[in-house]
Amino acid sequence: MISSMIKSKVDKSGRVYLPTRVREAMGIKGEEIVEINLEKNQIVIKRREESIAKASQGIFRLRKHIKDVDAEIQKGSIKIAMDELK
Repeated sequence: MISSMIKSKVDKSGRVYLPTRVREAMGIKGEEIVEINLEKNQIVIKRREESIAKASQGIFRLRKHIKDVDAEIQKGSIKIAMDELK
């Protein structure tokens, strides 16, 4: 874990830059969703642990078990694109 205080500036839109070493230490990748909580007088940023698919489990009825939701979406997108090219 990072032991020294790291400073970062808030821009006009309220965005805060997370330095590379902080993201790497927390395992945060680009475009990843993080959770932001207010605790007493602090802002706490946490790496989201569960996927959207797991959080939504039970909402949709599927014809078959899907191990990798992203792969299934990609397969469907490729099929649609190929059908349009025909």
